[in-house]
Amino acid sequence: MNFNSNSMWKVLDDASKRGIVEFLDVHSVGRMDTAMTSKIDREDWNRALKGLQSVAFSKWSHTSANGFAALRFCISRGIILEGISICIQEDAKASASANFRWLLDQGNLYEDVAVFLIESKSLEMNAVDSYGLNPLENASWCGHRLGVEALLTAGVDVNEKSGVRSGKMALLLAANNGHVQVVDALLEAGADVHVCDEEERTPLMLASKMGYFSVVQALLKAGAAATIDNTDCHGYTSLMNACDYGWPEIVGELIEAGADVNIVNERGVSALSLAQAYSNDKCAEIVRSAGASRGNFSL
Repeated sequence: MNFNSNSMWKVLDDASKRGIVEFLDVHSVGRMDTAMTSKIDREDWNRALKGLQSVAFSKWSHTSANGFAALRFCISRGIILEGISICIQEDAKASASANFRWLLDQGNLYEDVAVFLIESKSLEMNAVDSYGLNPLENASWCGHRLGVEALLTAGVDVNEKSGVRSGKMALLLAANNGHVQVVDALLEAGADVHVCDEEERTPLMLASKMGYFSVVQALLKAGAAATIDNTDCHGYTSLMNACDYGWPEIVGELIEAGADVNIVNERGVSALSLAQAYSNDKCAEIVRSAGASRGNFSL
């Protein structure tokens, strides 16, 4: 098939009217780039993209790579014209919201599409997907800083809980996965640094357990030290988590921030006993030098 601008415009025009998505495969659209050889060709190209954008927003369910790729193709060329009105129809919104996590899971590949969907109000901001998470929680879980910032700018409540499954919150998810830039953005927007999940774990507990030193520092700087000795449903503190998993740098940071080294849970477990039980000798040395005296419990 000859992909000159006039014939391609005719194909796309008909496809727009009939809603035949296969004519709008991103690879076919890409070949149109080579057809832009004159001002007239470029005008036809812009007209074609208007049709493409309209169909992409209204026909694609935003579940396939091709669908996102075509949308990205338009965005990257600044083709944000009258087709935008179709994007905010409720059916398109629901589809985009349901598959927002898939989009974020692609890393930076479709970063501009994610931000565009937010800024163009094409998402149901409080809708939860099959993971039981809302858009802000998904963006925080995936470490999508630009997406988080765009959602906060759009007015999403930084402390909103999805209320589904685990009832997670954005800061808990970002801290658990070590996304310090997202943690910083959420804290700056007023995220509750003392929030707990369904197991009574705070962001500091999660970061201490997973070994994310920079996140621990950010949380402590934001005031997490006020609840540093809180325990989860198993009686574990942030310090006990750090000793359990062997993160001496975090152990030292928590102790410097005022963590009690001698807290013992109902089973008699302490920070020192955990460090000793799992041969985390450096952690044991640090808590012992800070005054820990309870470490005889055998797990």
